[in-house]
Amino acid sequence: MPCGIKLVIEDYPYAADGLLIWSAIKDWLESYVEHFYSDPNSVTSDVELQSWWKEIRCKGHYYKRNEPWWPTLDNKQDLSGILTQCCCKLWTISLGRSVFLSSLPTQLQATKVMAVEDTHSPDEEYLGQVNPEYSRWINDHEILKLFNKFSARLEEIQEIRISA
Repeated sequence: MPCGIKLVIEDYPYAADGLLIWSAIKDWLESYVEHFYSDPNSVTSDVELQSWWKEIRCKGHYYKRNEPWWPTLDNKQDLSGILTQCCCKLWTISLGRSVFLSSLPTQLQATKVMAVEDTHSPDEEYLGQVNPEYSRWINDHEILKLFNKFSARLEEIQEIRISA
């Protein structure tokens, strides 16, 4: 796999697809962080960023705040890794709806839930997409270029899934 992980069960499409998407998210966030944090000390000197990370650890996970496994936020690689984990966790959580629906006991009940759950907000955004109404807020052409590259990579992954 592009992210350097070998699957134990090679014929497991969900995991293979997930690793491809994880890799695309990781590459996008690394380029994004590199764009905004070009100076080697810029991550440690960003007071708001450091406060955000401290709040996640110390307030958001109060009972786990002293665990030794928390990553440090000392450089661009740390920041990219933390952001990748956050985004991939959110992406994985959003997939939970299909697991929920598959656990319903009857087709009728599943249909009722799908009728409610499958309604989408008109301004709903999907991974790799930006609502055109909000894209005008982004005036950094380099960031738009990086995001478009990420979107194109997700489209390539979608094609891989369809052809498999």
